[in-house]
Amino acid sequence: MALPRPPWLSDPRVALPSERTPGWRPIGVRNGLTNPVPWRWFTPRCQNYVAVRMVHRPGAGGWPRRLTQLVSHNPGSTAPRVWFRDAGPDDEGFQWAAVRAATCAAAASLTESGDLRIGRLWRGSLPDGGGRATLMTVDVASPWGAPGAAVLIGDDGRALSGRGGTNGDYASPAATTAGAVWWPSRRRWHLVAAAGPSVTRLKTIGDVGGHEGNPLLVPGPPVRGAAPATEPLPVVQVVAYEADGDRTVISPS
Repeated sequence: MALPRPPWLSDPRVALPSERTPGWRPIGVRNGLTNPVPWRWFTPRCQNYVAVRMVHRPGAGGWPRRLTQLVSHNPGSTAPRVWFRDAGPDDEGFQWAAVRAATCAAAASLTESGDLRIGRLWRGSLPDGGGRATLMTVDVASPWGAPGAAVLIGDDGRALSGRGGTNGDYASPAATTAGAVWWPSRRRWHLVAAAGPSVTRLKTIGDVGGHEGNPLLVPGPPVRGAAPATEPLPVVQVVAYEADGDRTVISPS
């Protein structure tokens, strides 16, 4: 399968989301199309997508910038670009983990989505020996109104919290970005919540009591069964307080 390459995009490279590290492979270009990409690279567990990276060179006065696009061999599927909020040159590890989560861990339904805008709210150590994790938000620009999500992922792109359902919520207006998810350790549930720099503090209201901070890691009830995703969760709201006094409420239960 060949991919279109407009003249303002250069240096196309492809990587497989199924791989833990992005082994970017150069692709040759001829007559506006790349050389064929092997069909075996499109794996069902990654929603039949591969990741393509290119350099966008705008007109006079513009700076070249790197673009990431997800491409499927299914002509009926969308080809969303992936944008990262406030991403820096040292964020390569997070960006690839986020791409893996979006494709292989289904943090976004790519066949229904337009461009993805991914933000990182928090990275740190989870309780009960849960290891390092990142709380990220995925905004989906979709003409069908497909919802975005707050997702907790491991450094390898594994989804540690369920996508959608009733275990997470987020808000991403222009001035506020905040997200909260329930995460089960081996012992108990934990509420993980964080917000962007425009939020001065978070506060929980509901069954877990009042906890304040940013981020928040609040212990919840014990994990009771072998399939914790089916367990009822405490009713809680997380209030994000902005510096100008405005508030945003998210409900991860």
